[in-house]
Amino acid sequence: MEIGISIKQRLFQIAEIIHLRVFGHAMSDGMGRFLGNLNYVFMATLVVGVLIYTLNIMAGRWLSVEDYGRYQLALSMSFFLIIPISMGLTTAGIHALAKKNGDQKKIISSMLLLTAFFGTISVPLMLLFSGYIADLIGVEKDLIIAAVIYTAFFSLYSILRSVLQGLLDFRRIAVFEAVYAVVASVTFILFLVVLKRTEFWLPLAAFSFGFLIFGIACIPIIRRYFELASFSSESGKMLLKNGLIMVAASVSGFLLGNIDRFIINGLIDIETVALYSAYAYSAGVFLNFFLQTFITVFFPSMSYIDDASKVAINQKINRLYGVAFVPLFLLSFLFIVVSFSLFGEKYTISYAYATLFSAYIMVQFFVSTKQWLLASFGEKGMLYSTYATVLASATNVVIVYLFTKYYGLGGAASGLIVSLILFIFINRYFLELLFRRGEDNKYNQSI
Repeated sequence: MEIGISIKQRLFQIAEIIHLRVFGHAMSDGMGRFLGNLNYVFMATLVVGVLIYTLNIMAGRWLSVEDYGRYQLALSMSFFLIIPISMGLTTAGIHALAKKNGDQKKIISSMLLLTAFFGTISVPLMLLFSGYIADLIGVEKDLIIAAVIYTAFFSLYSILRSVLQGLLDFRRIAVFEAVYAVVASVTFILFLVVLKRTEFWLPLAAFSFGFLIFGIACIPIIRRYFELASFSSESGKMLLKNGLIMVAASVSGFLLGNIDRFIINGLIDIETVALYSAYAYSAGVFLNFFLQTFITVFFPSMSYIDDASKVAINQKINRLYGVAFVPLFLLSFLFIVVSFSLFGEKYTISYAYATLFSAYIMVQFFVSTKQWLLASFGEKGMLYSTYATVLASATNVVIVYLFTKYYGLGGAASGLIVSLILFIFINRYFLELLFRRGEDNKYNQSI
């Protein structure tokens, strides 16, 4: 225990030194609390990251190239299928709980009951029309069925995790996430050893079981807040109002971040989807691990603080990104090289593609951070975030389709980079609008 404490203290001291060197002044109390919360999530997410990375490497190595491509398509499909289940309630709920917009019991009870209601309707309908969906996007029916079942468990995990985030209960998130990752990894290994099968649905089933265990672990904390009688029409309307804004953002986010794999599958083949996914996943191993850790604390923390303070936060993000770009780019490149060596001879690395995907993941990292900062402004921020995502995603579909048609796998990644850069400028415009509004409000209050 003392060793763990000393490691955390040492990491905090290093963070203080870096902050002083980069920004020229000591950390504020607010930044100290933020890093303190980040510390809990970081230690657990490190364990989770290693385990999930191992699981994905095993999937790429053990599954056929075609089945690895199907597995990746099912994962991408889940980000669309979850939209009619969650209805944006995860983001709206985190903001409402962190901002303390009403009674916590009413907000949590409304979040859970609304999610259960939408899920009860959506999941059976998706299964019923799975054949039509498969024909529409050009995949097998069993892929859609596997994706729907996975999404049902994923939505359970997402809504419960959002409750813990909104309550700022980062210690429980850390512990429960570690448990979920261990369960998913062990389950996948048992599937391979006991069943001796290598179909695309095996890693999806392993993750689903991990999500279920996460949900069971959350029962004690949920029982403290959840009551049927606590459902509030007022809280429900507030959540749905903000949630529906995020639904449009989620659909656009799918078109921005996942449509590329379906375009590749339609224009080229499932093997190229597998190769594309191998590059994208490998490049993002470290940054996505860090981003998940950071956003877990960042969004509820930004929702909690006053809007005027977010100007300084935005400046710090810009400064840190400039300082960290080159080392993180090189780290992403290194992870691609290492991952491809672990994937085995089925996947041959191209250093040109490795460079391209490392650049892509760096741009994506910056976009994601700014998008969550924008959403933390509440209803107006979520609305602006939706506008930005809709504009960027509409452009992305056209650009990625044309680039993929004429330039193949590299064209898809290049088109996505172009769309994300456009997204950066759109986000910047909306953030400046909110910053100016905050300055105007301060001026009016002083009068």
